[in-house]
Amino acid sequence: MIVQPWPLIPVPGNPAGNKERGFDPVRVICQEISWKTKNPILAVLWRKPGKSQKNLGKDERQSSIKNGILLRENLTNLPKEVYLVDDIFTTGATADHCSELLKARGVKTVFLIGAAGP
Repeated sequence: MIVQPWPLIPVPGNPAGNKERGFDPVRVICQEISWKTKNPILAVLWRKPGKSQKNLGKDERQSSIKNGILLRENLTNLPKEVYLVDDIFTTGATADHCSELLKARGVKTVFLIGAAGP
């Protein structure tokens, strides 16, 4: 159960996959958590169109994700503590990269909420 009022930061899904599905699963997860806990959603990450991560190995994922997910520019005053929300946690490459981006902008604590794993 989430007990801190920290913002939920969704890990953006692959644009092609979201278009194919008709929705972004991480966004849906964040909306449900936010609805129940009143934690705000802070969409500060974005993903370039690219390969799906699901069929890549660990090294390929790390390489692909480094250039694929970015922090929105012109952000000021990010919170010190956040919940990073992802739908699938496989190798941790995405969560590690997103955490690095957030910490480089002043976030001190990043807690991961992962809905599923392999």
